[in-house]
Amino acid sequence: MKQNWQMEPVPPPETSSAGIDGFIAWALLAFVLIGPLIYFRNELGAAERYVIGGYRVLEGWLLPIKDWFLGLLLG
Repeated sequence: MKQNWQMEPVPPPETSSAGIDGFIAWALLAFVLIGPLIYFRNELGAAERYVIGGYRVLEGWLLPIKDWFLGLLLG
């Protein structure tokens, strides 16, 4: 009897691994994380300075509020 395997595929055996191998998963994760760091190495310094500058501005705005709040609690 002829079976039409294209219409009704046979399921994989239970012993086969259907997912990604552990080493392949770690290699892909490393590539996704490290690849942009290597490719954008020159621009990362500028982005880091921009983020640090924004943090310093925010800290400058919040410092008087923190001092006032701590003055209420400790005073």
